[in-house]
Amino acid sequence: MGKADEYRQLAAECIYMAQEAGDAGCRVTLIDMANVLLRLADHHLDLVSIRQRQAGVDRQLDPGWKLDRQIARLGASEPSGARA
Repeated sequence: MGKADEYRQLAAECIYMAQEAGDAGCRVTLIDMANVLLRLADHHLDLVSIRQRQAGVDRQLDPGWKLDRQIARLGASEPSGARA
């Protein structure tokens, strides 16, 4: 079970307890907790999705690309007599 599923399960338990609670204030608090847990589940899924997309982009990039650009910049900044 993933973290988002755990948050959803806890939210469901809060809702169940709210239905069984006799005190109105307790019910409100439990429903609020359930809403927060559901938002956490959504937030967690958003973060996972962003990290997966970033990992895909990182794999697609040529690891030598930055080094090639740095070398090109260094070559352009050398004095004209420095190259043989």
